[in-house]
Amino acid sequence: MYFGWDFTGYKKGYQRFDIIVSELRKAGHEVHVIGLKRIWNNKKQKIFGYFEQADSAINIIEPRWASMIDVIMDRLFIANFFEAIMFLILCLKIKPDVVIIQDEPVGFSFWFTIFSKMFKIKTFVDYQDLIIRLCSYPNKKGLSYNLGILINERIIPKNVKGLIVTTEFGKKYFSPVARKIFIIRELVVPEIYNNVSEEVKNQVISKFNINLKKYKILWVGRLHPRHLKSLVMLFRAVSEISFKEKIQIIIVGNGEQLSYLMSLGKTLSLDVVYTGYLTPTSKTLIALYKISDIGFMSGVDELFMHFVAGLKLSEYLAAGLPVIVPSLYGIKEVIKGNGVLYNPDDLDDLKQKIIFMLNTDLKEMSCASKEIAHKLLSPMAFRNILNDFINFLKCKENKIKVAFYYLLFITY
Repeated sequence: MYFGWDFTGYKKGYQRFDIIVSELRKAGHEVHVIGLKRIWNNKKQKIFGYFEQADSAINIIEPRWASMIDVIMDRLFIANFFEAIMFLILCLKIKPDVVIIQDEPVGFSFWFTIFSKMFKIKTFVDYQDLIIRLCSYPNKKGLSYNLGILINERIIPKNVKGLIVTTEFGKKYFSPVARKIFIIRELVVPEIYNNVSEEVKNQVISKFNINLKKYKILWVGRLHPRHLKSLVMLFRAVSEISFKEKIQIIIVGNGEQLSYLMSLGKTLSLDVVYTGYLTPTSKTLIALYKISDIGFMSGVDELFMHFVAGLKLSEYLAAGLPVIVPSLYGIKEVIKGNGVLYNPDDLDDLKQKIIFMLNTDLKEMSCASKEIAHKLLSPMAFRNILNDFINFLKCKENKIKVAFYYLLFITY
């Protein structure tokens, strides 16, 4: 069972989750998807909460007064108590063989994993990141921070039957505290990133003033402080290259650091295109993937960045982009002849890696990226490990009922 941590209820669109659910159902397993939502339509719903039957999921809406209490409890990462109770009620009604929850909201995972031990509900947790460390960066201090890590990275893993992570590094990190761990990488559908017409490409080229005569380095994401350092390094590295006038940088995304980055680009006299936010898998974004020559990944040398490889990296590879990526453990697991690694603390190293990439066979690297995406990051890749995944869940019969708190339930 997975959940929607933004409290808007379950919505399709997160490819990894959708692929897992789809492939389990194709294999004959019964899957229930549960989401979290906080929208109340009348006084009764505000007082008692309710279960909403949506097209593809059941959404849990806790009482409004409970959500107000959550605001206070969330400071210590023990919020979502009432949502966990409602989820427990749903589990006792559906009687799934397996429950899979996300690791966030942390409070929900904390309470439900306690309940699951009490009621002997076989529960697993899917860790897509180290959420406390990620959201706290760069302010890594205080009682709340340390308590959050204790709950999220020690107590919860010990309360459940096993964990699901996206990288080998993640598996090694949790090995001392988890009973067993399974890897499901950041899956995408490669066909999505190779399906765009020449007409759309031309429209995008015209709209954003893309220069086809230049080398185009693409970055996609939210301009958060954890990405700013690498982007500043990219700008400064390009500015020091003797043929910088032949390079165009494309920045896709918004965020609090955008104005600073735009000012820096002007100061360094760089050719930078800023598109603003583009909807994931939109034709415009896919066209930019296909038009660009290199995908750039940003990141800092922090534990939470080593833990993941990243959705954008999967998308880059699926689109066939050669990549320049920081030398972080999770990312290195999918870099095999399809790009180069740079030291995230070394400007000159990044500069040399850019020069190397612009003088190498990018077509060969592009083919390598597509091959890696197909073998490791596609629906086919998950189908190849599906039986191992079911065995990991220790199902005694051929068919199971799963509850994803997306949440996800699985039932035999």
